Amino acid sequence: MKEYICSNCSKPAELKKINQLNTIIVFCKDCAIKEFNAQHTENNNIECDSCRKPSQYMTVSQLNRIKNLCENCLLKDYKEI
Repeated sequence: MKEYICSNCSKPAELKKINQLNTIIVFCKDCAIKEFNAQHTENNNIECDSCRKPSQYMTVSQLNRIKNLCENCLLKDYKEI
């Protein structure tokens, strides 16, 4: 079994994504979350905006809109290796 290395930090990669140039980029989970500039929230009372599960991360868009997302919804563009 081939082991993939994260393209940012050289840790073992867990996720892959196809970019606009149709090349496959592999990431570890930490680097994938950093790519979204998502901040971890400790408050479990806030629901995810997409699926209504407890939210774990908060992102701020370019228009200063706050989105609360769970880990599954945040990483939905990535596929498991």
